Amino acid sequence: MKNSSPIPKIQFYLKIQVYIVFLSLLFNVNNIVLARNDNQVAANVNLKLAAVDHSNPKTNTKLNISSPIPVIDHLIKTISRLPEKRTTRSYVTSSSLFKATDDPHFFSVTPQKLKEFYDCNLYFSIGLEVETPLLKKIRTSHPEIRVVSLQSIFSDDAHSINDSDHHVESHEKETSDHKKNGHDDAEESHDHAEESHDHAEESHDHAENVHFWIDPIHYKKIADLIADTLIEYHPQYKKYYQKNLVVIDNEVKKLDKRFKSTLVKNKSTLYTLHPLLFYLADRYHSTGLKVVSLNNRNHEAPTPREIKSFLTRIKSQAAPPLLVVTPHETSTLNFIQKQYKATTSQSLPVVEINPALPNLLSELTKIITVLEKLKKS
Repeated sequence: MKNSSPIPKIQFYLKIQVYIVFLSLLFNVNNIVLARNDNQVAANVNLKLAAVDHSNPKTNTKLNISSPIPVIDHLIKTISRLPEKRTTRSYVTSSSLFKATDDPHFFSVTPQKLKEFYDCNLYFSIGLEVETPLLKKIRTSHPEIRVVSLQSIFSDDAHSINDSDHHVESHEKETSDHKKNGHDDAEESHDHAEESHDHAEESHDHAENVHFWIDPIHYKKIADLIADTLIEYHPQYKKYYQKNLVVIDNEVKKLDKRFKSTLVKNKSTLYTLHPLLFYLADRYHSTGLKVVSLNNRNHEAPTPREIKSFLTRIKSQAAPPLLVVTPHETSTLNFIQKQYKATTSQSLPVVEINPALPNLLSELTKIITVLEKLKKS
């Protein structure tokens, strides 16, 4: 019996090994090609983001929205609310950079908030000074974030954001009133001469006032702009967004009617420690609302001379005037209350409002409610 030659077997095993090596090389080459394709896709995505065109937003986009203060976030949440049966398909989440207890004029954004901010794809700006570096960062490093300026509501409004003609009771007029009331001593003449100079500078200060959302009609226009923006992305939810908008509109009309009906019967002057009610005065000046502010600068504490002049004004009123304050003015308020009571033996009626709180209309209702009570007493 002949022994079989080992050569065919060796050749067979060699062929198998060569085939395995070939398959291994082919697999590695494919992986390299796929990796290169993935990198190219990522590069293309980044290129598209860098050159993103916000003029034609993609519909059905999942929106992660950011805004500076809770009052704007509240409007976003209210307008984007869907019926319960559709909530699982909501395309909108939103948050605000600041809490209602923060003072945006003196607040710096935390690293955690910055991270959340850069994760958004839509931002509604109101023009606070603290927003400036964020908006610059968006332009240079995060162009994929669309920025909608809520100040654009003034493009067709006679009351521009830069309109310096705010209806604030003039210091010159008060000087004349003091003379009529026998308050023309040498010290007060000096004070009011300085006040006249202050008033000449107020136009510039007013032009930088950004509290435009405190006017109920501006508040409604902001809601309109937010709704229009959301509808661009989610036209399928247009009827729901517009229905939510009607609720806001009705609330604004109700409050607007209360302001007008109260002020037309009894003209009122509001005294503030912070320049937050100038747009409210613009809206209702024709029906009798005036605003006098202790400090017409957004970012500076009042000087001793300003406090002294402010006390002189409120003490000259026949009845204790209504003082409107924010939560961040406690120390100044306590000093003024103490000084006023020491001289007049009366307390000033005070309304505290927070213009950053979610439900702004409730905050404004506090003012009109107190005015109504004061007129009845």
